[in-house]
Order: sequence, then C-alpha cells, then structure tokens
Amino acid sequence: MFGLILLPFLLPVFIILHQYWSNQRVGSPSDLLVVVFFPAVCLFVFVWIGSFQITVSGSRLSYRTLFGGTRTLLLSEVASAETQLGTGKLFGPFRRLVITPKDSSRPMAVNMKIFEKSDLQQLLTILGDRVAGKPKLSVIPKNE
Repeated sequence: MFGLILLPFLLPVFIILHQYWSNQRVGSPSDLLVVVFFPAVCLFVFVWIGSFQITVSGSRLSYRTLFGGTRTLLLSEVASAETQLGTGKLFGPFRRLVITPKDSSRPMAVNMKIFEKSDLQQLLTILGDRVAGKPKLSVIPKNE
C-alpha cells in the first residue's frame, strides 16, 4: 500500500525511461534530474518511515527515529503519558504520545501516525495507569 502512495513520485521516472528506451536518447539534462531526483526522494521516504521504532524490552522503553536517534527510559521512570493533537512546537509530530519521565528531563514525544493503532494500544496498556485521561488514537472521533 505504501508503494502506491509513492507512485506519483515514480511516474515521471517511468515516463523518462520509456522515452529513453524507445528513442535511445534522453531529451534534456532535466530529464536526467527527474530520473535521479524522484527515486532519491522515494528512497529517503522509505528510509525515514522505516527508521521509526518503539520497543519495550524487559523494563525499558526505547524510541528510535532517523533524526532524533534512540531514546531509552526505564518503565519505572515514567511519570505520565498523554496523547496530544496539534502543533504547539516548531518541530515535532502532529499526533504524538508524550511520555514524561519522573526526573525533570525532556519528555519523549512518540509520533503516533507511524505506528498501527493496535501497537499503540498495546503500549498504552503497558504504561497502564500512568496514561492521563482517555487516550485519543485517532483525529476523527467515533460516533457512539
């Protein structure tokens, strides 16, 4: 499914390559830029999305991102956790799970868009009563 999202990025590449194979030449240097640039963007997106990882192993909670590196907390050090929607910061995920440690170090902001709802629910279950309020796993509320 994720490959279908990237199809608009790859379509110009296929068109240029088809022109090259049918005419045995590429029209201009900008055509070569298309052949290099769009696959590079697609590769970057795949690497970026693939770099997100959240792991609970034993008594440790680890969260890894491409640009933020790996951050690890002991589960016993977690003071609270809450879901937040909105920007509020210049950088950071729009839908995030903010995990606040007991010491006054900076909170861990987990990007919720990347992970499956079932995985997030399992993480919230592990965090237990430290989760503040009713967690919002979706921007669109369910009609109940």
